[in-house]
Amino acid sequence: MLALALLAVACSDQNATTPLPRPDAPPSKLLTFNGTLQPGGNDSYPFAITQSGDLQVTLIGAVDATSSNALTVGLGIGSLSSGGSCLLTYSVIATGGTRAQITGTAQIGSMCVSIFDVGNLTGPANYTITVAAP
Repeated sequence: MLALALLAVACSDQNATTPLPRPDAPPSKLLTFNGTLQPGGNDSYPFAITQSGDLQVTLIGAVDATSSNALTVGLGIGSLSSGGSCLLTYSVIATGGTRAQITGTAQIGSMCVSIFDVGNLTGPANYTITVAAP
């Protein structure tokens, strides 16, 4: 079973020049998914993880298709079911930006990212999602 452990950031008095151990690989590939989300809709994209390591999911933007106003949507990460649907293990409500809204450690296997309407879309929304994966 595919596991996704969320990263936690902790502050300490450790000397900033001392390197921390990194058992996982940092992101080395960038996947980009673009589409148009319909009101009440859900779009999912599968991708493969070939080595364990850091994973970052970023909603670059979700905008109204007619007015280009920024929108708030749901963004999630999960694993593929045997039927091919995306079973979310973690999700957030997000607006577009340059900082990852979901970060974690991915294990080898099949994963998926999903964007979904949280009930506020009145028309189609154009979006871009990036996944930085090991």
